Amino acid sequence: MNLDLVVRNTGKLLAAARQRRLPVLFTTLGPYRTDLKDVGPIAVKMPGLHIFTEDSPWAEVDPRLKMRPGEFLIYKKWQSSFFGTDLHPILTGLGIDTLIVTGCVTSGCVRATVTDAASSGYRVIMPRECIGDRTAAIHEANLFDLNAKNGDVVGLDEVLAHLAGRKSTKKKVRK
Repeated sequence: MNLDLVVRNTGKLLAAARQRRLPVLFTTLGPYRTDLKDVGPIAVKMPGLHIFTEDSPWAEVDPRLKMRPGEFLIYKKWQSSFFGTDLHPILTGLGIDTLIVTGCVTSGCVRATVTDAASSGYRVIMPRECIGDRTAAIHEANLFDLNAKNGDVVGLDEVLAHLAGRKSTKKKVRK
């Protein structure tokens, strides 16, 4: 699956969200200790996690997404962006009830995050073109299941059209 295309499409979504001054939150794995002692048993199943250690570019947000000052960055140790992080209190503080979830991989981090979000009472929207996995079959099977149970899988164009019609949250300056 072409994850470069997923990143480009996510960039389009970010541009629309930023134009509407919507909160933007990023999550990334790690950084882990080099001995992976802070990961637990998952390190046995996923020994490749060693690439997410401190000072590794793999533990950073993809630079093509151009994270901006004021946007949130949440480091996570496991697949779900909710488990063991301060994501839920941040969303509560921002008054958020709906999430647009993007990322890789569909069968791991995206699935775990969407499941936890729905279980926590959030409405979840997943733009199909902004999510990716190792293979198309795994990707499609997971999107099918997530759409059936935990959120709405929709096209990027539909999300962009909705955002274009949404009222801006920026404050109007009185003259």
